[in-house]
Amino acid sequence: MEAKAMGLLRHLYEHAELYTVLFAWLAVPAGVFAFYRFVRLNQDIFEDL
Repeated sequence: MEAKAMGLLRHLYEHAELYTVLFAWLAVPAGVFAFYRFVRLNQDIFEDL
């Protein structure tokens, strides 16, 4: 069991840049969409700015 977990950790360490890019491809659009929804749902907050 420990050898399998260490193999997974080694794989993640060796391919960290790949997973960083994959995460960014998901996280950036999700963050933009969440910001858009926040602004649309709270327009009254931003009217006075």
